[in-house]
Amino acid sequence: MVLGDKWNTWTLRSGWKGQGRDIGWLEAIAVELAVLTLFEGGWKDASLIIRSDNQGVIGAFQHGWSRNFQVNLCICRVETLAMLSNVTHTLIYTESARNRADSISRGEVGHPSLRLEPVTLPRELHAFIADYV
Repeated sequence: MVLGDKWNTWTLRSGWKGQGRDIGWLEAIAVELAVLTLFEGGWKDASLIIRSDNQGVIGAFQHGWSRNFQVNLCICRVETLAMLSNVTHTLIYTESARNRADSISRGEVGHPSLRLEPVTLPRELHAFIADYV
């Protein structure tokens, strides 16, 4: 993810894929990690824009549900954070070529001094995602 000139990324643990955890789930988790970063950063009482290059995930968040139950769990966690912080998140599509986080997702990270503070991952994600080292 990219927030201003700062960045963060995570790594996948072995065995993450399965039981509804697929690329769509990963794209939804990217949104969740962005929201979690904002929440833990103290953002509240605001309307925020999150850009994604996955229209399916944007649609799922806009509708509040997905056919994928793992994505639904993600949406529930995001909505809980939104309610706790009184923040509205608007997801907007951006082309992959214009997605500022695209290079970071391929391992081309920014300068270490610009890395965002790590967040506390939800317990449900510990087996599948780890902080980038």
